[in-house]
Amino acid sequence: IKKITGYLPKVRQTLLFSATMPPKIRSLATGIMYNPVQVNIAVSKPAEGVMQGAYVLYTPQKMDLLKSLLTGKDIKSIIIFSSTKDKVKELERELLKMKFNIAAIHSDLEQDKRNEVLRQFKGKNIQIIVATDVLSRGIDIDSIGLVINYDVPGDAEDYIHRVGRTARAESTGVALTFISEEDQYKFKKIEELIGDEIRKLPMPPELGETPVYNPKSSGGKHGRKFFSGKKRK
Repeated sequence: IKKITGYLPKVRQTLLFSATMPPKIRSLATGIMYNPVQVNIAVSKPAEGVMQGAYVLYTPQKMDLLKSLLTGKDIKSIIIFSSTKDKVKELERELLKMKFNIAAIHSDLEQDKRNEVLRQFKGKNIQIIVATDVLSRGIDIDSIGLVINYDVPGDAEDYIHRVGRTARAESTGVALTFISEEDQYKFKKIEELIGDEIRKLPMPPELGETPVYNPKSSGGKHGRKFFSGKKRK
C-alpha cells in the first residue's frame, strides 16, 4: 500500500476501509492520509445463540485440554483458531496423530487448496479445521457446532469475528477460549468490548492446577507481566 501511494499525486482523495482498527492499521492511516474524517460502525456482538465459555490455564495445558474436549464428542463441524501459522501446523500434526479428521488453513496454503478444504468442510467430509484469522471472516458455512480459540486473539474485535462462525442462521453453537497467563489482559479487553463477563469453566481435574483469573495484575499495558498469587485446583 505504501509503495502504491508513493506513485500517487500529493493532492488526492484517499479512503481506507478496515474490518478492525488495530494500532498498525491506525499508523498506516496516519501515514497515507491527511487529517481524515473517521467513521466508525458499531461493533456487533456475538449472536445470542452462541454459548460462550473460557478456560483459565497454563500454556502447556492447552493441548491436553484440547484433546479432552475433542475426544469422544459427536460434533460434526469444529473450527479451532490459533494465532500463528506455525501453531496451526503444529496443531494439525498433533491431531492427525490422534486420527482426527482434520485439515488446516493458513497463509502458506494456496488459495485453491483453501477453497478445496472449505468445500470438504462444508460437505461434512472434514470434521475439524485448524486455522489462523484468515478464516475468521468471509466464509459462509452454517451448522458449525463448536469454535475453539486455542489462543486469545490479539485484537478484541477478532474475537467477535471468530465466534461468529458458529450459531449462524438462528442456530446455536459453543465458543470456548483458552486463556493463558499472558493472555488474561487481552481477554479482559474482549469482555469489555462485548459488555459481558464470559463464564470461566472448571478444568478437568486430571489436568492439574490452574492460574487465578486476575487480568489487572497479569497483563499491564502489553499483556506480558505475570501475576503472583495462589493457584486454584
